[in-house]
Amino acid sequence: MSEKKRAPTAARPAVPDVPTDPQFREITPRVPGESARGGVYTVPVHGDVPPEHLFRQLVAAYLNGADEFVIVSPEGLDEATRQLAHTFADRTATSETIAEDDQVLVLRDASEGADVALPRLLERMQRSVRSMQETAGGYLEATGGVDPAPLSEADDEVDRAAWLVERTVALRLERGRADDGPWAPDPISPLLLARSLERIADHAVVLGEQAARLSECTIPASVRSALRAYHRQALEYLDDAFQVSAAPDVPRANDLLDTAEALHAAHRTLTESFLVRNGSAGLTPLASACLGLVLQSIDRTVAYAEDIVEVGLDRAVATQLLIGRVSPGFLASGSEDGLPSDTSA
Repeated sequence: MSEKKRAPTAARPAVPDVPTDPQFREITPRVPGESARGGVYTVPVHGDVPPEHLFRQLVAAYLNGADEFVIVSPEGLDEATRQLAHTFADRTATSETIAEDDQVLVLRDASEGADVALPRLLERMQRSVRSMQETAGGYLEATGGVDPAPLSEADDEVDRAAWLVERTVALRLERGRADDGPWAPDPISPLLLARSLERIADHAVVLGEQAARLSECTIPASVRSALRAYHRQALEYLDDAFQVSAAPDVPRANDLLDTAEALHAAHRTLTESFLVRNGSAGLTPLASACLGLVLQSIDRTVAYAEDIVEVGLDRAVATQLLIGRVSPGFLASGSEDGLPSDTSA
């Protein structure tokens, strides 16, 4: 993600008293007796520690529900640390600097906390990921240079949403709050869906980058056509996965899991045809490398979509168990529709 340039700020609010012991590192409840999550995370900065370590700790605290982040350096905060803190704020899009001086910088999260509507957030992630994949797949038809940079920017948005899902679930679990909408009372499915969507977005970036390189190579029209057709099948599968996760259905989910196996087999066939046997005539080493990465990325997209289907299957079965439609007697009945047989006749 490109770091935004920031104009110099004027006077900052006064910095609250915070521990400056270099060994101090914990999430401190803001109010005695209050849960540690939703509290203050204070972390010391040492000159010999790589900046990315601080970034990882801030992200971990954010995911665990902290809503205030205090960065302390008794030797003085350097510009790299300040820039990293601002990058963290940009990446979450909900954190803002509330106080800053030579030794301390304080960020506070301004999001809705546990009140974030997860169904709406996940639907937005699905739309973004679908759009990214469609854009990346379109590059497979290009025969000139294309710029995949917008995909990386969109990927940052998906990452941000995935972090927010994890943070919201953590806050709700800590506060003993039930989930909302179609996910109640299941806190695990939103996490699994967000992680799969995040990975599919990552592969849209990989696909776009490799397709952009491939667009500058001379490859047979039949190869381009086969790649595009394979990716369209993966897109259709992704759409079906979204549907079954939103409206869980046991037979439909099982059918889609079988379809995934066929798509994985198609990947193996295309790889052997284009790269393993005699290869495709006229492919340069660069084209062959890009082609292999494109095929791999599409296959991984199918695999993560398959994980989304499994979430739908798990939810469908959990619903049956919840409403008592599956009984010990059913387990030996061999019913095909997932419901107990009517033995009253």
